[in-house]
Amino acid sequence: REIEMIETITVRNLPHEYHLALWRGFNAFFFESDYPTAYRYFGLAAQLCPYPATAQVFKRLAARSLMASGQPQEAWRMLQDLYNSTQDPSLKKQLAEGLPQFQNKLLLLMLNKQVYTFFEMKKRYPNDIAELVDLGLIKTVPVDPWGGRYRYSAKDQKFVGTHE
Repeated sequence: REIEMIETITVRNLPHEYHLALWRGFNAFFFESDYPTAYRYFGLAAQLCPYPATAQVFKRLAARSLMASGQPQEAWRMLQDLYNSTQDPSLKKQLAEGLPQFQNKLLLLMLNKQVYTFFEMKKRYPNDIAELVDLGLIKTVPVDPWGGRYRYSAKDQKFVGTHE
Protein backbone atom coordinates (compact mmCIF):
# COMPACT_ATOMS: atom_id res chain seq x y z
CA ARG A 1 0.00 0.00 0.00
CA GLU A 2 2.77 2.46 0.89
CA ILE A 3 4.48 1.63 -2.39
CA GLU A 4 1.36 2.50 -4.36
CA MET A 5 1.08 5.81 -2.47
CA ILE A 6 4.70 6.72 -3.22
CA GLU A 7 4.26 5.92 -6.88
CA THR A 8 1.01 7.86 -7.12
CA ILE A 9 2.43 10.88 -5.33
CA THR A 10 5.60 10.83 -7.38
CA VAL A 11 4.08 10.36 -10.81
CA ARG A 12 0.94 12.45 -10.51
CA ASN A 13 1.72 15.19 -8.02
CA LEU A 14 5.47 15.62 -8.14
CA PRO A 15 6.47 14.68 -11.69
CA HIS A 16 9.99 16.11 -11.34
CA GLU A 17 10.59 14.76 -7.84
CA TYR A 18 12.68 11.72 -8.60
CA HIS A 19 14.04 11.50 -5.03
CA LEU A 20 11.07 9.51 -3.73
CA ALA A 21 11.43 6.90 -6.46
CA LEU A 22 15.18 6.75 -5.87
CA TRP A 23 14.64 6.32 -2.14
CA ARG A 24 12.17 3.49 -2.74
CA GLY A 25 14.51 1.77 -5.19
CA PHE A 26 17.44 2.13 -2.78
CA ASN A 27 15.48 0.62 0.10
CA ALA A 28 14.18 -2.22 -2.06
CA PHE A 29 17.68 -3.06 -3.30
CA PHE A 30 19.87 -2.63 -0.25
CA PHE A 31 17.54 -3.34 2.67
CA GLU A 32 14.80 -5.60 1.33
CA SER A 33 16.69 -7.48 -1.41
CA ASP A 34 13.57 -6.95 -3.53
CA TYR A 35 15.35 -6.53 -6.86
CA PRO A 36 12.31 -6.38 -9.18
CA THR A 37 10.91 -3.49 -7.11
CA ALA A 38 14.32 -1.83 -7.05
CA TYR A 39 14.48 -2.12 -10.85
CA ARG A 40 11.05 -0.54 -11.22
CA TYR A 41 11.82 2.42 -8.96
CA PHE A 42 15.35 3.06 -10.23
CA GLY A 43 13.82 3.09 -13.71
CA LEU A 44 11.14 5.51 -12.55
CA ALA A 45 13.77 7.74 -10.94
CA ALA A 46 15.70 7.74 -14.22
CA GLN A 47 12.57 8.78 -16.14
CA LEU A 48 11.71 11.56 -13.70
CA CYS A 49 15.20 12.93 -13.21
CA PRO A 50 15.75 16.18 -15.12
CA TYR A 51 19.55 15.76 -15.07
CA PRO A 52 20.73 13.44 -17.86
CA ALA A 53 23.99 12.39 -16.19
CA THR A 54 22.20 11.55 -12.95
CA ALA A 55 19.43 9.72 -14.80
CA GLN A 56 22.08 7.53 -16.41
CA VAL A 57 23.37 6.55 -12.96
CA PHE A 58 19.84 5.48 -12.05
CA LYS A 59 19.65 3.41 -15.25
CA ARG A 60 22.85 1.64 -14.23
CA LEU A 61 21.32 0.90 -10.82
CA ALA A 62 18.23 -0.44 -12.60
CA ALA A 63 20.46 -2.73 -14.69
CA ARG A 64 22.24 -3.91 -11.55
CA SER A 65 18.84 -4.69 -10.04
CA LEU A 66 17.94 -6.77 -13.09
CA MET A 67 21.17 -8.72 -12.75
CA ALA A 68 20.54 -9.31 -9.05
CA SER A 69 16.99 -10.48 -9.79
CA GLY A 70 18.26 -13.18 -12.11
CA GLN A 71 17.63 -11.41 -15.40
CA PRO A 72 21.17 -10.91 -16.73
CA GLN A 73 20.13 -10.83 -20.40
CA GLU A 74 17.76 -7.94 -19.71
CA ALA A 75 20.47 -6.14 -17.74
CA TRP A 76 22.87 -6.66 -20.66
CA ARG A 77 20.37 -5.16 -23.12
CA MET A 78 19.72 -2.23 -20.82
CA LEU A 79 23.44 -1.45 -20.48
CA GLN A 80 23.95 -1.75 -24.24
CA ASP A 81 21.07 0.69 -24.80
CA LEU A 82 22.59 3.06 -22.28
CA TYR A 83 25.96 2.81 -24.05
CA ASN A 84 24.35 3.50 -27.44
CA SER A 85 22.25 6.42 -26.21
CA THR A 86 24.60 8.28 -23.88
CA GLN A 87 26.21 11.51 -24.98
CA ASP A 88 28.44 11.61 -21.91
CA PRO A 89 31.98 10.62 -22.97
CA SER A 90 32.94 9.67 -19.42
CA LEU A 91 30.00 7.29 -19.03
CA LYS A 92 30.55 5.90 -22.52
CA LYS A 93 34.16 5.12 -21.56
CA GLN A 94 33.09 3.46 -18.28
CA LEU A 95 30.51 1.36 -20.09
CA ALA A 96 32.98 0.44 -22.84
CA GLU A 97 35.32 -0.88 -20.17
CA GLY A 98 32.61 -2.59 -18.12
CA LEU A 99 30.48 -4.16 -20.85
CA PRO A 100 33.05 -6.83 -21.82
CA GLN A 101 33.36 -7.87 -18.16
CA PHE A 102 29.59 -8.04 -17.88
CA GLN A 103 29.34 -10.03 -21.12
CA ASN A 104 31.99 -12.42 -19.79
CA LYS A 105 29.96 -13.02 -16.62
CA LEU A 106 26.83 -13.53 -18.69
CA LEU A 107 28.49 -16.09 -20.98
CA LEU A 108 30.01 -17.97 -18.02
CA LEU A 109 26.60 -18.04 -16.35
CA MET A 110 25.03 -19.49 -19.50
CA LEU A 111 27.78 -22.09 -19.98
CA ASN A 112 27.73 -23.19 -16.34
CA LYS A 113 23.96 -23.45 -16.45
CA GLN A 114 24.39 -26.00 -19.23
CA VAL A 115 26.86 -27.92 -17.07
CA TYR A 116 24.17 -28.11 -14.40
CA THR A 117 21.59 -29.17 -17.01
CA PHE A 118 23.96 -31.96 -18.06
CA PHE A 119 24.25 -33.00 -14.41
CA GLU A 120 20.45 -33.06 -14.08
CA MET A 121 20.15 -35.25 -17.17
CA LYS A 122 23.06 -37.66 -16.59
CA LYS A 123 23.47 -37.52 -12.78
CA ARG A 124 27.14 -36.74 -13.28
CA TYR A 125 29.21 -33.83 -14.47
CA PRO A 126 30.67 -33.79 -17.99
CA ASN A 127 34.28 -34.83 -18.47
CA ASP A 128 34.84 -32.34 -21.27
CA ILE A 129 33.17 -29.78 -23.52
CA ALA A 130 32.46 -32.37 -26.22
CA GLU A 131 29.84 -34.03 -24.01
CA LEU A 132 27.89 -30.78 -23.81
CA VAL A 133 28.10 -30.34 -27.57
CA ASP A 134 27.11 -33.98 -28.24
CA LEU A 135 23.96 -33.55 -26.14
CA GLY A 136 23.13 -30.31 -27.95
CA LEU A 137 23.34 -28.23 -24.78
CA ILE A 138 25.79 -25.89 -26.50
CA LYS A 139 26.66 -25.60 -30.19
CA THR A 140 30.21 -24.45 -29.61
CA VAL A 141 32.09 -22.73 -26.86
CA PRO A 142 31.77 -19.00 -27.49
CA VAL A 143 34.77 -16.74 -27.71
CA ASP A 144 35.16 -14.49 -24.69
CA PRO A 145 34.93 -10.69 -25.13
CA TRP A 146 38.73 -10.42 -25.33
CA GLY A 147 39.15 -13.06 -28.04
CA GLY A 148 40.08 -15.95 -25.73
CA ARG A 149 38.37 -19.30 -25.32
CA TYR A 150 36.49 -20.50 -22.28
CA ARG A 151 37.89 -23.67 -20.74
CA TYR A 152 35.93 -26.37 -18.98
CA SER A 153 37.51 -27.58 -15.76
CA ALA A 154 36.31 -31.13 -15.07
CA LYS A 155 37.99 -30.92 -11.67
CA ASP A 156 35.98 -27.81 -10.68
CA GLN A 157 32.96 -28.84 -12.76
CA LYS A 158 32.59 -25.43 -14.36
CA PHE A 159 33.73 -23.20 -17.17
CA VAL A 160 36.38 -20.58 -16.55
CA GLY A 161 37.40 -17.66 -18.71
CA THR A 162 40.83 -16.68 -19.90
CA HIS A 163 40.73 -13.62 -17.62
CA GLU A 164 40.14 -15.51 -14.39
